[in-house]
Amino acid sequence: MSCRALFCVVASAATLLILSCSDDPTTFKATVNVVDYGISYYDPEMEPPPLEGAQVCEADTNNCVTTDSEGIAELTLPRSVNGAWTIEKDGYLPVIVPFNRTSDVSVTTPMGSDELVAGFAAVLGVPYPLTDEGVLTITTSEPAEEGEDTVGVADVTYELVEGAAGDVFYVDEDGIPSTTQTSTATPPGWGGFTEAVPEEAEVRYDGAPDSCTPNLGWPGAAANTIAMPVRAGFQTQAQIFCP
Repeated sequence: MSCRALFCVVASAATLLILSCSDDPTTFKATVNVVDYGISYYDPEMEPPPLEGAQVCEADTNNCVTTDSEGIAELTLPRSVNGAWTIEKDGYLPVIVPFNRTSDVSVTTPMGSDELVAGFAAVLGVPYPLTDEGVLTITTSEPAEEGEDTVGVADVTYELVEGAAGDVFYVDEDGIPSTTQTSTATPPGWGGFTEAVPEEAEVRYDGAPDSCTPNLGWPGAAANTIAMPVRAGFQTQAQIFCP
C-alpha cells in the first residue's frame, strides 16, 4: 500500500498485539515499540526505523523508560483504570495513548517529525506547532496475526459527543486525509479530529460491527463510544478493535 507520509503522519495508528496476562493481578505490561513515521512505514520492502531515546512515561508520573537502540520500552502499568502513557522526543510530535486494560500488550507507535506534521497540518488548514489544542486520531481495526499489520475497517464514521474540537477528518487507502470524506476507507481505517480542546473527549463510532470495543482507549458512557484524553500539543492515538 502506498502512502504519502507527509499527509498521513498525524492519522497514523498503533499496531497492537494482545499478549498473555501479567502474574501481578494489579498491573499489566506494555511493550512499546516507537518508530519514525515516514515513507518506509507503508512500504512493505522497508522497515520503519526505530526511535532510540524517546521517553515513554505513565502520564503525569515518574514511571518512565527510555527506548533502546531498537526503539523498545517496557512499562508496568495499573490494570482496569483510565490511564495513559506519553511518548516524547525532541523534533517529534508528542503522543499520548489511553489505556484501560487487564492483559499485557505490545504496541508499535509511529511518531511524526515536526517537519512532516507541519506539512500534514497545512493540508488540513490548521496551525502547527500545536499550542493550546491537541489532535485526536482513532483507528478501527480487525485482528492481525503476530508480526502483521492490523487491517482497517471500512465505512466507520466518528462523531464527537463529549468535548470540543475542530473538523473531523478521514484518511483514505493512499494515506490522504480530508475533511470532506464521509467515512474511513479500508485500509487503513483512520480518522480523527483537528484542534481538540484539552479535556476528556468521547467519540461515537457508527458503521462498525457490534463486536467492536475500545482497545486503546477508555470505555464510553454508551454503546459504540470510546473516551480518551486530550492534551495540548499532543496527538492522542486511540484504537477500536473488532475481533
